[in-house]
Amino acid sequence: MGISACAVCDGSSPLFRNHPVAVIGGGDVAMEEALFLARYASKVYIVHRFDHLESSVVMARRAMAHPKIEVVWQHEALEAFGKEDGTLAGIRIRDRRNGEVSDLAVNGLFFAIGHAPATAFLDGQVELDSGGYIVTPPGSTATSVPGVFAAGDVMDRKWRQAITSAGAGCIASMEAQHFLQARQESGAATLVPAVALDAAWAAQVKAATAAAEQQGSGDKAAPATAVPMSS
Repeated sequence: MGISACAVCDGSSPLFRNHPVAVIGGGDVAMEEALFLARYASKVYIVHRFDHLESSVVMARRAMAHPKIEVVWQHEALEAFGKEDGTLAGIRIRDRRNGEVSDLAVNGLFFAIGHAPATAFLDGQVELDSGGYIVTPPGSTATSVPGVFAAGDVMDRKWRQAITSAGAGCIASMEAQHFLQARQESGAATLVPAVALDAAWAAQVKAATAAAEQQGSGDKAAPATAVPMSS
């Protein structure tokens, strides 16, 4: 226990509260994870293999200004080792400048080296952005292909949380239902002559619906009435 790829998911755990933790990475994700963990941990080490951060200036400035955050420059993690109770004791790191290996005592290890969405199987069939995420309009799960909807981490480059994925999945299912319904209705409209949607037509539809309901309930007395399709 003690290794995670999501600080927002696990960072507030009692396992990490008031204990030192390490974040692997140097981009915006690493800065964001470190800043979140600094709310709970006693110390946050950002272990980065280069001599410069790869994040935006804004995120780097916020992280470097935090008193709990310290960057371990030009080091890479080799392995993690634990205690007898199965919790994390620390990580073994190597200085890339001279090869020196040392141990860093931490109770938590968080990987923030970027995320690669699993969209390679699409092979260009839907539009992707520069990061490989499926492009969807704001507030929608629709893709560049009509009838194809995307939800979860494949289209969410910012949050990537289970709860947001579940919400996007719900939206996608509703949009798919509406798409199929609209397709069915538009298909019927193209195959059937125009109908005068007047009061007489509405009354006949209601009668046909009532007859169908009676038949469905086992009442055979009411004959089925056909819904008028044309005037």
